[in-house]
Amino acid sequence: MSKSVLILGGKGFLGSALRRAFSADPNFEVFISSREGDPTDPHHLKVDLLKAADIAGIGTYDIVINATGQVANPVALCVALNTTGIQNVLEAVASPNTLFIQISTTQVYGTATEVHEHSPLQPETEYAKAKISAEEQVRSRMPEDGHLILRLCNLYGAGQGKGLLWHLRNSLGKKIPMKFADNDGSLRRNFLHVDDAATMIHQLVSRGASGVFNVASRENYSIKELIALLEKIHGRSIPVTYAHVLPLGNIDAISTKMIEQVVPLSCEHSVEEYLKNGEPEVLGIITARGGSKRLPRKNVMLLNGKPMIAYTCEAALGSKLLTRVVLSTDDEEIAKVARNCGVEVLMRPAELALDDTSSMEVIRHVLGELEKKENYKPSAFVILQPTSPFRTSTVIDEGIVLLQKSGAETVVSVTPMEKGASSSLRQRIIDGKLIPANPDEKDGKFYDVNGALYVMTAAAARFPSFQFGDSRPLLMAPEDSIDLDTPEHFALAENLLKKQSRNS
Repeated sequence: MSKSVLILGGKGFLGSALRRAFSADPNFEVFISSREGDPTDPHHLKVDLLKAADIAGIGTYDIVINATGQVANPVALCVALNTTGIQNVLEAVASPNTLFIQISTTQVYGTATEVHEHSPLQPETEYAKAKISAEEQVRSRMPEDGHLILRLCNLYGAGQGKGLLWHLRNSLGKKIPMKFADNDGSLRRNFLHVDDAATMIHQLVSRGASGVFNVASRENYSIKELIALLEKIHGRSIPVTYAHVLPLGNIDAISTKMIEQVVPLSCEHSVEEYLKNGEPEVLGIITARGGSKRLPRKNVMLLNGKPMIAYTCEAALGSKLLTRVVLSTDDEEIAKVARNCGVEVLMRPAELALDDTSSMEVIRHVLGELEKKENYKPSAFVILQPTSPFRTSTVIDEGIVLLQKSGAETVVSVTPMEKGASSSLRQRIIDGKLIPANPDEKDGKFYDVNGALYVMTAAAARFPSFQFGDSRPLLMAPEDSIDLDTPEHFALAENLLKKQSRNS
């Protein structure tokens, strides 16, 4: 009989990796929680650790893994999750038959030459102090053989969107100047791929382990050593600015002797591999020409105080999964706005800025130029039209994740259509796939392509449009799907943004 596993924070970076690791084992039935939950998925619960009423019933699971509270900022939330939150969880568990696993951090040791599980705890940050508070509650309230405290080093991997290694790759890919305002480059960390960490945790649980373990690798780098590694990989010098500040929490070596007595320390991933190959290259392509018939100069029109195209530039740069962002335009004013936002610009010829020029022609020009000039070949690309200013960074990332997980060739953002509404791009969703609706179809639920997001594999660039190949829908709310192609739409968007500004 399989054991039930509840992963609190199962949609997060580590939580997602844990879900993959345990779901691959038929001995476990996996449930996850998030603050939003998913009413359509009985394995995805709505749980807010700060609301005791939300947590009732979690003691019925055989194993509860607390992967929440891994936030260093805001500090108040971090402290609340690791004090009030953990208290609520432990009161709800309160069963001798439940194995409780608390995810902690090696930062609890503070600065040290070498640490092991019995080393003194000398926290130097509010985050580390909060983690110690959580550890103390677990030890005092759970039986000795009924809990695991896992002190993890710095994690990295696909889909993280933060962290030191991600910051280095993101800055390099988006050509953002590298600046470290909190240390002089001597900051040193131990690094472990999130999937390797999840594998170790799964093995610890499978083998009935309990107690305190360091979960780390033997890969230990300072920032300056990582920069040198990047320079070696890319064959060029990388300018970096450091502060004259000594770092906190440097540990030269983390002992893994205890965990190696239970599970093998065999890491499938390496820092050098990640920095060299990293996550899949996903190129964001903003398409904006100077000519526009229905709304002249719309891309640079001021929308609630800033050029309309700036909204799309900011959303693209804010994406955690886009590794590079390029604007394609024929217009110098548009190019200037984009550059001021920090977006790379590729000028296109006038013959690719006509009324009848298709988006796919523009895309093939961008991909062709980047391959010819830089031998740059992304594995996927995202088409971002500036006429969708309400499309957020989160929506962009959701589309990329859907493409990667579904194995589809395209992901297209759509909006539910009201009954009786018409559209030349009317679609149906059948077995999770986006299918063009038959013009004669009258009944059923239909969806309109809203133009906010097209995510496509590199191979799909050969298609005349998104309506070829295996296409999946990304649903967006109508209020986020306004397409600004007319003065009326522009006025509506202006009013909405002003209303949001007043309410924020």
